[in-house]
Amino acid sequence: MASITIKNLPPELHQKLKAIAKQGGRSLNQEILQQLRLAAVSALGPAQLKAELANIARYHRQLLAGGFHPLCDGEVAALIQAGRKR
Repeated sequence: MASITIKNLPPELHQKLKAIAKQGGRSLNQEILQQLRLAAVSALGPAQLKAELANIARYHRQLLAGGFHPLCDGEVAALIQAGRKR
C-alpha cells in the first residue's frame, strides 16, 4: 500500500482534522483517507460516479448474498464497549 507525507500542514487544519476524526471515531490517518476518498469521488464526472455507485451496489449485494449482516451503529458501539472492558 502506498504512503504519503504531508508537509507544511497548518496547525489549525491539523487540529480540525483531529477533531473531526475523534467525533467520527476514527484515527487521524483514517480521517485523512476518508476526506481524500470524498474529494476523489466529488471530482468524478456523472458517468464515472454512476459506475462507481454500481460497483458499490454490486459489492453490497455480494456481501448480503454471502450471509454478511451489516451492523447498525448501536451494535458497533456495543462491540467497542465490550472490547474496552476486556
